[in-house]
Amino acid sequence: MFVGFSQGPRGMAETSSGEVIKRKIQAADGRKPDAAVMEFAENLTLQIAEALLLEPKFTLLPAFESAEITSYRSLLSQLSPKSLYAYTIDVLFHLENELGFCWIEKSLSGESIEAEPVADYEPTAIDAHLSRPFFECLLTSLQRDLPKKYRLPESAYEDEMMIERAVDNVHFVDETTKVVVLKYAFNHQDGRVGGNARIVLPLSIIEEIALTARPHSLADAPTSGLWTQHMTEETLNLPLDVTAVIEKTKMTVDDIARLSPGAMISLPKKNLERVIVAVETENGVKPLTYGRLGLKNQSKAVKLGAEPKSSLTALVEAASYNAES
Repeated sequence: MFVGFSQGPRGMAETSSGEVIKRKIQAADGRKPDAAVMEFAENLTLQIAEALLLEPKFTLLPAFESAEITSYRSLLSQLSPKSLYAYTIDVLFHLENELGFCWIEKSLSGESIEAEPVADYEPTAIDAHLSRPFFECLLTSLQRDLPKKYRLPESAYEDEMMIERAVDNVHFVDETTKVVVLKYAFNHQDGRVGGNARIVLPLSIIEEIALTARPHSLADAPTSGLWTQHMTEETLNLPLDVTAVIEKTKMTVDDIARLSPGAMISLPKKNLERVIVAVETENGVKPLTYGRLGLKNQSKAVKLGAEPKSSLTALVEAASYNAES
């Protein structure tokens, strides 16, 4: 016996398909990434801070705030219709208007201007152009952890990274694609809020990144063999040049032109309380932590304000584990 449907086979199929997609999107929304992704997001904070050292007018400090798995469609519904967006084929960046305003003001006026964000601020075409250095810093911070097939040389940033002011003009991934949204807060050194930024990656890519960047667990470390013991001892005895970097000070062009041997350059007190402790490598200076400049036994010293970067700590712990075994 044949039973017909009044809306027809095609209408039924489209309705069923739409309901399935809707349920899949809802199931994806709001889930937390696994521990490896969270660790990757935490470690990325210092890399963002390091990349932003190249932008001396912008001294807000990044802090990892949250991460979630959602659908791209759901993410779009949360974002401001008009703010600053940048995207490549593999990653999307978003600056909330408060942070976008702060970046533009610092870029044009420097640290001496503390303009309050305009309540109804919306970025202009010029703002989009001026925001490119910030987005390039975010992209640079990702490069070391991206698998080789996803990396972009700096010479390709201009062509591969598009910047838009309207979310409707952003063409990133299919709306049903699951993405991981990493949210970072950028605050002033005195704790005042500067604004938030998001880094968005397809779930498939960030899982691959997290797997590649994840430090080997101690349980996986080899614990026997003469060669293993020798390499452990050699690793622990490697010399590293540790440098204390005082970030910057302000001088006029006239002041710089008058500099001569013996001249004294005064440094703001806040810079002495936020000294970057870094290791010099063949790939450049890599920040480990920060500290405060002081004296110990008539010698200059830096008192650490935080533990060194976790990736270095994990390496030392693994080496110590092998040595004890």
